[in-house]
Order: sequence, then structure tokens, then C-alpha cells
Amino acid sequence: QFKLGQTEDAQRTLQRSIDAEPLSANHLHMAELMIDKGYGAQADRHLKTAIDLAEQNNESELLERAKKLLDRADKMTEASVNS
Repeated sequence: QFKLGQTEDAQRTLQRSIDAEPLSANHLHMAELMIDKGYGAQADRHLKTAIDLAEQNNESELLERAKKLLDRADKMTEASVNS
């Protein structure tokens, strides 16, 4: 849905997925969607959860990806505060 540009549908689907089973990948995908929509603070929260879960489950690849995206989300949030 997200890749097809259906961001609202994708957000609802991801939220249901997170509510049903909060996995690191679900939070990572939600963060990607939030970054795409320009919501750095929301992305930041999902990425921190993704990082915590990835660390608990030894998901090194997902952990690295989330950390890189966290830098991007932090920059977005910083830019919006400074505007």
C-alpha cells in the first residue's frame, strides 16, 4: 500500500499490525511511512521502539537500518523546531 502511494491505508494497516503484534519490523515500516509524510517526531518514537525490539531479538540488520533512519528522523524534527 505504501509503495503504491496509499499512505493512509498503509498507516491503518501498520497500526493494526503493531497493535496485534509489536514487532521491530512493524515499527520500522511505520517509521518509514512517518518520515515520508514529514512526521519526524512520530518516526522517532517508532524507531526507538524498533531499536529496542531489534536489540532484544538480536536482529542486527534491522537494528542498523533503524539507527540510520533515526538520524534522518532526528534531523527532520530538528529542522521543524528551528523553522
